[in-house]
Amino acid sequence: MLRFPNPGSDVDSFIRIFYKLHEELNQQQAFDLDDMSRVLVKSNLATSSGYMGQEALDRSTRDDRSRDPLYNQSKMYSELFKILGWIHPTSNSALNFTFTLMGDHAVAAKQNPKSFFKQCLLGIVYPNAILKVTGNYALRPFVTILRTAQALGDTICRDELIVGPLCLQDDRDIGQFNKMIERLLSVRTSFSELQRWKAEISHNRQIQPNTLENYTRFPIAVLKWSGWFRDQRRSDIYGRSIPFLNLTDEGESLLKAISHQIDVRASDLTNVHPETRVALIRLGFYRTLERANFDLSPVKSGLWKDEQLANAYIKSESVNLLFSPFQEIEPREMAELFPREVISETSTSLNRIHTVSANIRYKPQRANVLMTFGSGNVHTTQTPIESEIRAIYQETSNQNEVIERLVGKYKTSNQNEFYPLIADLFKILGYDCQYSRAGVNYERWDAVIVDEHYSIPIEIKSPGEELFLSVKAIRQALENKIVFLSRQPYRTEQDVTSLVVGFYFPNDRSEVQTLIDDFYTAYNLSIGVIDFRSLLYMATAQLVLMKTHRKSDLVRLRGIINVSDS
Repeated sequence: MLRFPNPGSDVDSFIRIFYKLHEELNQQQAFDLDDMSRVLVKSNLATSSGYMGQEALDRSTRDDRSRDPLYNQSKMYSELFKILGWIHPTSNSALNFTFTLMGDHAVAAKQNPKSFFKQCLLGIVYPNAILKVTGNYALRPFVTILRTAQALGDTICRDELIVGPLCLQDDRDIGQFNKMIERLLSVRTSFSELQRWKAEISHNRQIQPNTLENYTRFPIAVLKWSGWFRDQRRSDIYGRSIPFLNLTDEGESLLKAISHQIDVRASDLTNVHPETRVALIRLGFYRTLERANFDLSPVKSGLWKDEQLANAYIKSESVNLLFSPFQEIEPREMAELFPREVISETSTSLNRIHTVSANIRYKPQRANVLMTFGSGNVHTTQTPIESEIRAIYQETSNQNEVIERLVGKYKTSNQNEFYPLIADLFKILGYDCQYSRAGVNYERWDAVIVDEHYSIPIEIKSPGEELFLSVKAIRQALENKIVFLSRQPYRTEQDVTSLVVGFYFPNDRSEVQTLIDDFYTAYNLSIGVIDFRSLLYMATAQLVLMKTHRKSDLVRLRGIINVSDS
């Protein structure tokens, strides 16, 4: 069985501890478990024998380090940080560590860590060159847990985790996976059979049953924290009330997204040409960051050769790799490919592009909106903009050409032209969007999406007012939402977004994202930012490519939009 350390089940606390360790130890060439313990007690993040601070450290320290509580707690944290790729052991000692560029990005994602952390969970693979693990496993555990739950009717309990996906030898062996599912289904309705299976594993591996259960605490905690599963007690499966994990809509959507990704592992690269190997490693890292809402525009132009080599190797035009090299590849190789020194903002040469991503200023939050084929009805609106889109596409058969022509046409438009244009584009997307005429002061918002449950105020800035969205527009969107909730002209909920739509994204995206995050922290209100080009992309994709967006993404958009295909 795969064994996950259990230093605690509070995922937010676990992440905060890493931030503190990074803050305190980042300037050291290497650090060890005693350094970690010192930081934990200094920051009052750990206790021993009921004491905090130096007294806790003094009371914890033993000559026999295996009996030292703080030392062992730090060791468990280090094991998990290694699994996530945030630290690596040094070549001199398995118990001396350095932070990785992946760990630096964990800190860079501090304002909204969930997306990054979830990608790290998906990136966990056994075997890997970072950890020595007992057992001959070939397993991507969290993806396997998701797949298993789906195959079991979207639900799984703790003991099924133990006997099923956490004991599976090879998740790429379809026969093994199906055999596991068949046996899990066969024991359902018989709790005693499930317990016999668990006892069999306990006996064969010489692990006490309660220890087997302890190994599931971290996985279960993160599965719920991530939003992929939710708790529900059920008595209809085993004839007694048992806590189950139920797969959520987010978990289902994730599985669909994973089905379009290419699962690459370090074991696949053993006999690959060195140049192709480096390309796949580099792309794996950047695709992981991209899915975690990092903006890759500073480095994308330098990755074209890597993409060509990857295309040739995987024989596919898609290079959407599910591969997190910091969690699999030997640390020395990763340190050579991704040194952590910060370089100048202007450097874009291919041999150094990897270090650009260490610069946090390049990394505003991106809020994904997923487009899928044939997932809903295409709305006919009889609006002027719909006619323009269809006419240009009929002439060119090129979506990008449609977008570029319309961007050029409306670049100098004023409020009277731009506001109804934005409302019509939302109508194409299937929303009942109404714009407010200039001078109507009792409606603070410039447009509104009217819905039975999730109405959304919209702040619009025409290019005649400001070509690039400003911080002022973000503040106005916050005011719109506050007034909207107070006056309740239409039904909505607090977690529904307040939108800002402008011609171009803000010049300083990081400043805008920081403000959006500050508003969310202070008021628990979400602001979503959409540029004209992204709105056109969604509308044209819907009209001419028969794609529809996932409305739940837009309704709760927070941050700068990033429209992506499934």
